[in-house]
Amino acid sequence: RLLKLERDEPLRNIFSLLESNGIILYEIDTIEKFDGVSFITDKGYPVIIVNENFSNDRKRFTIAHELGHLLLHNENNFPISNYRDKEKEANQFASEFLMPMETVKNSLRNLKMNYLTDLKSYWLTSMSSIIRRAKDLNCIDDNRYKFFMIEMSRYGYTKKEPIDVFIDKPTCFKNAIGLFKQELLYSDADFIKLTALPKDIIDDIFLA
Repeated sequence: RLLKLERDEPLRNIFSLLESNGIILYEIDTIEKFDGVSFITDKGYPVIIVNENFSNDRKRFTIAHELGHLLLHNENNFPISNYRDKEKEANQFASEFLMPMETVKNSLRNLKMNYLTDLKSYWLTSMSSIIRRAKDLNCIDDNRYKFFMIEMSRYGYTKKEPIDVFIDKPTCFKNAIGLFKQELLYSDADFIKLTALPKDIIDDIFLA
């Protein structure tokens, strides 16, 4: 409700939605094992950084996962401190955020392998996330879940799924840097002094 989302429609422009609500997002070209990270800056700005090298469906889930961390786990008095519990909750949040239970549940009943590509194209989430969502919502039992995962592995979908779904691009941060450089005439040295960051980081992020 806060983000004025339509509960019965997939979320398409996830970058622009979060940017318009004050979250700074940035894609970084980095190692394969890094999905994303989120944090609150000393000035109180929420930031999400995501690996640009992954598939769009994985990036979308990562962004939603990190949004869950920002909303659920950045208060000092939060009762759960266990890493696994936090990761589980962030995954649950991301699944509900991208595939709301009230809307998606009926389409996951009697789930079959040949339904997955259409569901992926509509919800813009991975086939593996859809299967997991079906299990968590009790639309399939444990045996059926195991069957799906075996089939996903047999087809090679655990390494690379078919269909590259839509995702928009972050623009707010890039536009802000452009404003500093073009309108306020910040030089390379100004950025280095302002941020106290190493030059290679400055070159990669601020001066691209």
